[in-house]
Amino acid sequence: MITLNVLRRRIGEEKWYAVPFAGSADFVQAKMRLARRALDEFAARFGAGDRPVAVYHVPGRVEVLGNHTDYAGGMVLNYASDRGFVIISAGNSSSRFRLASAEGGHAGLDVDLDTMNTRILSPGDTRWFIYPRSVLTRFVADFGRESFRGVDAAFAGNLPPASGMSSSSTLVVATFLALNAHSALDGDELFRELAREPRELAAYLGCCENGFDYTFKGRVLKGGRGVGLFGGSQDHTAILTAEKSKLSLNRYRPVRHVRDIALPGNMAVVVAFSGYPSGKARETQAAFNLIARRIADVPRIYNAARGTDFLHAGEMLGLPQGEVCDVLRRHAGDEAPALRNRFQHFYEQNNVLIPEAVRALDRRDEASFGGAINASHESCKRYLGNISPEMDALVRCAREQGAVGASGFGAGFGGSAYTVVRRERADAFIEKWKASYLAACNPPGEAQFFVCELAAG
Repeated sequence: MITLNVLRRRIGEEKWYAVPFAGSADFVQAKMRLARRALDEFAARFGAGDRPVAVYHVPGRVEVLGNHTDYAGGMVLNYASDRGFVIISAGNSSSRFRLASAEGGHAGLDVDLDTMNTRILSPGDTRWFIYPRSVLTRFVADFGRESFRGVDAAFAGNLPPASGMSSSSTLVVATFLALNAHSALDGDELFRELAREPRELAAYLGCCENGFDYTFKGRVLKGGRGVGLFGGSQDHTAILTAEKSKLSLNRYRPVRHVRDIALPGNMAVVVAFSGYPSGKARETQAAFNLIARRIADVPRIYNAARGTDFLHAGEMLGLPQGEVCDVLRRHAGDEAPALRNRFQHFYEQNNVLIPEAVRALDRRDEASFGGAINASHESCKRYLGNISPEMDALVRCAREQGAVGASGFGAGFGGSAYTVVRRERADAFIEKWKASYLAACNPPGEAQFFVCELAAG
């Protein structure tokens, strides 16, 4: 931890960013701009006096393969993006957690940790409050009010909002980091053990967001309301544990690290936000949760028919796909077609497409890697139904411009797509992709296209 005055002096020094962000001058400059915006917001809301502060860069994530698989015990291949949030925090002498946003139109949050009563620190949109509040409520309930002191914090970000790049989970992790930096949680033995295992911590933060119970070392940390979305912890895992310049492959429920895989140096990932908000928006929560419920119904129905005790669909991946689908056909009633589609998607992602992509990366076989990416998009479109016509157009335009492979990612129902191209032609490709897409679609928000580097968690 450093003091606010030291931060003011060092925030413009490029060498201060060299360790976490070395290798790209543009990357360093972007982080410097974020840090300045966060510092300006902090000073405007909480004063310019000198006190100890903690500073974090919290990345977003890009999901490469493994759409809607983590919460069902499947695998995900993803990475931490170079875009994200910078958050600055300091302890205060009150019982209040105050969080200000440098993003235009966002209200400031003011929560009393004693009562969890919420006030508005500054006017604006309050819908984002649910994410930091879910963390504060859960941590106080699980570890006791005496572990926490008041905190003042401000953040700035460059993730497109509601883009599928996990700005919500990034905010959940950022809130935890700000809270923890000024807490006495180290006095709790269970938390000390949890913090020593970053993937377990990521799984717990996922439960803070989805409201599920979390069991660690035999202790059950009871769930709560969460944010109303039945997601998993792949976002939090990438944000906390991903390695720079590498794709991260993990299996979930519980989180187990499989391996890290380097992207060939001549390849770049280009991300495009469609301008249509992604599936975590309120109006599409029900559709997202239906996808989650269906994969949870698969082991429930199979167990009842076969007398087995599978906890989740991930434990069923060793079974013949046709045998599982046959059980669903005979025992799932009117839901059988939808449940069979859901399991076929889950099976393909885990047993076919992710292994194919990993083998292709190991061989540096760009065509096969692109083929797995393309097949993943088509699988989501066919079996999940979470690919909107506009997202499909975005992917189609990328392929028409010569992308190795392209797919939507994240929750779906809008959001973003990614593609993999030769690095030397990335800038020219972006211009062509954007022009092609905007000729085909008229999005309600700003469509954004950019190279998205593989950063460190």
